[in-house]
Amino acid sequence: MKIINVNGVWQHDLDDEEEEDQADPHHHSVQPPPPLTNANMITQMWEGVQDLRHRMQGMEQMQVRVQRIEDNLANLSLDMNRQFAHLNQNVNSILHHLDD
Repeated sequence: MKIINVNGVWQHDLDDEEEEDQADPHHHSVQPPPPLTNANMITQMWEGVQDLRHRMQGMEQMQVRVQRIEDNLANLSLDMNRQFAHLNQNVNSILHHLDD
Protein backbone atom coordinates (compact mmCIF):
# COMPACT_ATOMS: atom_id res chain seq x y z
CA MET A 1 0.00 0.00 0.00
CA LYS A 2 1.33 3.44 -0.96
CA ILE A 3 0.42 6.79 0.56
CA ILE A 4 0.02 9.59 -1.98
CA ASN A 5 -0.89 13.26 -1.83
CA VAL A 6 -3.84 14.13 -4.07
CA ASN A 7 -4.75 17.82 -4.19
CA GLY A 8 -3.24 18.41 -0.76
CA VAL A 9 -4.99 15.41 0.84
CA TRP A 10 -3.01 12.33 1.95
CA GLN A 11 -4.66 9.12 0.67
CA HIS A 12 -3.95 5.43 0.20
CA ASP A 13 -3.05 4.38 -3.32
CA LEU A 14 -4.70 0.96 -3.39
CA ASP A 15 -3.78 -1.79 -5.82
CA ASP A 16 -6.62 -3.88 -7.26
CA GLU A 17 -5.91 -6.75 -4.83
CA GLU A 18 -5.86 -4.43 -1.83
CA GLU A 19 -9.20 -2.90 -2.84
CA GLU A 20 -10.83 -6.32 -2.70
CA ASP A 21 -9.22 -7.19 0.65
CA GLN A 22 -10.20 -3.94 2.33
CA ALA A 23 -13.65 -4.35 3.85
CA ASP A 24 -13.59 -1.43 6.30
CA PRO A 25 -12.49 1.88 4.71
CA HIS A 26 -11.74 3.38 8.17
CA HIS A 27 -9.53 0.46 9.14
CA HIS A 28 -6.40 1.97 7.54
CA SER A 29 -6.87 5.71 8.09
CA VAL A 30 -4.03 7.90 6.85
CA GLN A 31 -2.49 10.37 9.23
CA PRO A 32 -1.23 13.72 7.93
CA PRO A 33 2.52 14.19 7.78
CA PRO A 34 4.14 15.13 11.09
CA PRO A 35 4.28 18.85 11.87
CA LEU A 36 7.45 20.75 11.10
CA THR A 37 10.10 20.85 13.76
CA ASN A 38 10.71 24.18 15.44
CA ALA A 39 13.96 24.65 13.52
CA ASN A 40 12.26 24.03 10.17
CA MET A 41 9.35 26.27 11.09
CA ILE A 42 11.65 29.08 12.17
CA THR A 43 13.71 28.67 9.00
CA GLN A 44 10.61 28.87 6.82
CA MET A 45 9.33 31.90 8.74
CA TRP A 46 12.71 33.64 8.39
CA GLU A 47 12.79 32.90 4.65
CA GLY A 48 9.28 34.33 4.38
CA VAL A 49 10.32 37.49 6.24
CA GLN A 50 13.36 37.88 3.98
CA ASP A 51 11.18 37.43 0.90
CA LEU A 52 8.75 40.08 2.16
CA ARG A 53 11.65 42.44 2.91
CA HIS A 54 13.01 41.91 -0.61
CA ARG A 55 9.58 42.58 -2.13
CA MET A 56 9.14 45.72 -0.03
CA GLN A 57 12.53 47.01 -1.21
CA GLY A 58 11.44 46.39 -4.79
CA MET A 59 8.22 48.29 -4.15
CA GLU A 60 10.17 51.21 -2.65
CA GLN A 61 12.42 51.32 -5.71
CA MET A 62 9.37 51.27 -7.95
CA GLN A 63 7.82 54.08 -5.92
CA VAL A 64 10.99 56.18 -6.44
CA ARG A 65 10.79 55.53 -10.19
CA VAL A 66 7.10 56.46 -10.30
CA GLN A 67 7.83 59.67 -8.37
CA ARG A 68 10.61 60.53 -10.83
CA ILE A 69 8.22 59.96 -13.76
CA GLU A 70 5.58 62.15 -12.09
CA ASP A 71 8.17 64.90 -11.54
CA ASN A 72 9.29 64.69 -15.18
CA LEU A 73 5.68 64.88 -16.38
CA ALA A 74 5.03 67.91 -14.16
CA ASN A 75 8.14 69.63 -15.56
CA LEU A 76 7.10 68.74 -19.10
CA SER A 77 3.64 70.17 -18.46
CA LEU A 78 5.11 73.45 -17.16
CA ASP A 79 7.46 73.65 -20.13
CA MET A 80 4.61 73.00 -22.58
CA ASN A 81 2.49 75.70 -20.91
CA ARG A 82 5.38 78.18 -21.26
CA GLN A 83 5.89 77.21 -24.91
CA PHE A 84 2.17 77.62 -25.69
CA ALA A 85 2.09 80.97 -23.90
CA HIS A 86 5.08 82.10 -25.97
CA LEU A 87 3.44 80.79 -29.16
CA ASN A 88 0.19 82.55 -28.27
CA GLN A 89 2.09 85.79 -27.70
CA ASN A 90 3.80 85.46 -31.10
CA VAL A 91 0.49 84.72 -32.87
CA ASN A 92 -1.13 87.74 -31.20
CA SER A 93 1.83 89.89 -32.22
CA ILE A 94 1.56 88.71 -35.85
CA LEU A 95 -2.20 89.32 -35.86
CA HIS A 96 -1.66 92.80 -34.39
CA HIS A 97 0.85 93.64 -37.15
CA LEU A 98 -1.55 92.34 -39.82
CA ASP A 99 -4.31 94.58 -38.47
CA ASP A 100 -2.13 97.69 -38.87
